Amino acid sequence: MAIVPTDSNSLNTSRRFQLSGLIWSIGNIKYVSLIAGYAILSGFPTRDFNIPPLFSGGRNHRKAGWLIMYKRLLGILSIGLLIFAFMFSSMTQSGYCMGDNIIRAIGFKAWSMESAERSVSGFHYTVLFSLTFAILGYLAAKHYLKEIYPKLVKHLPLIVIILFITSTQLVTGGYQAVLSFSEGINAVDYIPAQSNCNYFSNSPNDLISYSYQITLKNYSNDKVKFNMQVQKPSRDSLTMWDVTATDAEGKQTPTEFTLQPREQKGIRFMMEDQNSQYSNLNGSMHRPNIIIFDKDSRREFKVH
Repeated sequence: MAIVPTDSNSLNTSRRFQLSGLIWSIGNIKYVSLIAGYAILSGFPTRDFNIPPLFSGGRNHRKAGWLIMYKRLLGILSIGLLIFAFMFSSMTQSGYCMGDNIIRAIGFKAWSMESAERSVSGFHYTVLFSLTFAILGYLAAKHYLKEIYPKLVKHLPLIVIILFITSTQLVTGGYQAVLSFSEGINAVDYIPAQSNCNYFSNSPNDLISYSYQITLKNYSNDKVKFNMQVQKPSRDSLTMWDVTATDAEGKQTPTEFTLQPREQKGIRFMMEDQNSQYSNLNGSMHRPNIIIFDKDSRREFKVH
């Protein structure tokens, strides 16, 4: 068998070629690993952006990745704004509205005809803010997510409908959860749909009798005691008066009410007032406004 002599220069060239090939391979493995790791950690499906050939420039890859991350972040924030828009104007059964409280906290009126005593009527500005947030969130989500999540953008109208239907239930559930972790009268909620006042005049005594039923629920695990003011049926819808009872000495003293842990109760009581204007007054008032209070705090339930 003949032995073919090997040229040292060609051997060195081959070794240098193999060495450079090894370095090239290691570099590419590292490069590919970085891209794959970045895609996995950032949650981007690799199909969402076309990865160009390895030697087309790493800076472009990074720029494209950051651009997609930027769009994804703005898209998520836009979806959040859309959800917030529907929560903003949703109102619980007791009249609590998160948007109203936020608007009043920054010094504006939530209703066009709103007095210092919190008498509310007219146009509800909170709904206008909510509609503005919803439009901005919808358009922004559609703009930033149309290339990344086209299927999600396609179903955005359905998401809006679902939010419109369920937002009140979601806000009510969150509100009740907050009440369950509260203490004292802050854990009590008013149920106006099951509350009313019937009144009638008593001609011989020139008195008007008021029969109230006020339904309240205690969401805490502790007993709650409180006093109450209720809305009085009159031309002035702001008239509130204390619920009192006559003691042994004939004096009017505030009536103390008690709710057991987790108890929902319809509280019934009668009150009388002098009739100086009308000889025959009869009627009813549904969903009266009420105020409950104790020595430490006070809660107003203004039903719109």
